[in-house]
Amino acid sequence: MKKHPEATTGNAAGKALLQKMNPSAAASSTSDSTTAPSSVLTKLDELATSAVSLVSHTHGRERREERKIEKRELQAAVKHGKKEAANPGRDGSKRFKYTHKGVVYITDETSKHEITSWRPWCSTRSWSRAST
Repeated sequence: MKKHPEATTGNAAGKALLQKMNPSAAASSTSDSTTAPSSVLTKLDELATSAVSLVSHTHGRERREERKIEKRELQAAVKHGKKEAANPGRDGSKRFKYTHKGVVYITDETSKHEITSWRPWCSTRSWSRAST
């Protein structure tokens, strides 16, 4: 099994990470270079998809309704999807983009507040370019 440098208990960063995620695992760790318990590394995986916190806002709900995207699809994107930095908000606030099973989901920096979502392969609007 490949060891993640921050998930080892043999360095200060690893101990701090374990302490933050699971205080009892970090307290009982030794100075050898063992990997963190799988229970620490898979905490989100053990959480039921429906239990993933999601705060809906009017714009996000309207876009989901237009695009026929279920709330559970967004919860699954946060739990299982690819997470990457998204373009910042109008006020410069940090945002994240989750991509999972044909759904793109934009959240605030906490990944709990819904900004918008769409299916990249399906457009609900027909866009036309103005002639110049």
